[in-house]
Amino acid sequence: MIENAELRKIECIINEKMKWIICTRCDKGVPSEYLQTHLWTNHKIDCSNDTLNSIITGRDLMTFESIKAWKKNTVTLKAAIGGIAAEMGHKCIECGHCTPVWGSMLEHFRIQHEGKDAREWTEPEIQMQAPFGGELKKWFEIVDWNAMDVDEENESA
Repeated sequence: MIENAELRKIECIINEKMKWIICTRCDKGVPSEYLQTHLWTNHKIDCSNDTLNSIITGRDLMTFESIKAWKKNTVTLKAAIGGIAAEMGHKCIECGHCTPVWGSMLEHFRIQHEGKDAREWTEPEIQMQAPFGGELKKWFEIVDWNAMDVDEENESA
């Protein structure tokens, strides 16, 4: 994680691995194109153009469009993303859809899997994260590869 005086002033950090700015007030990633708007609208924090430029220059941070592509191509997370809050929730066994709210899972089954029993086709108590809010919001199951059961006769394990 990158943390410096400029980032502390606007209550953000940078996750170097993911190349994201994370607002520490909401524990969510914010594309750099929307950072000033996010901070002012949600937290009444003023982030000047100079501050923004000093934070993003030379860091090769992901853009809104590259985050959208990442979201579309990512199904699960191999590990929790630092700086983002994790929650427990439910996963649809049929398609992998995740949500922390049972009512949302029931709605998912009503719309996507009509006729299937949500309780029968849902895995409870899974750890997940929603790295972004708004249009980029999507819950991802956190799959801890270190905790997976491995067949000891499998030489590739």
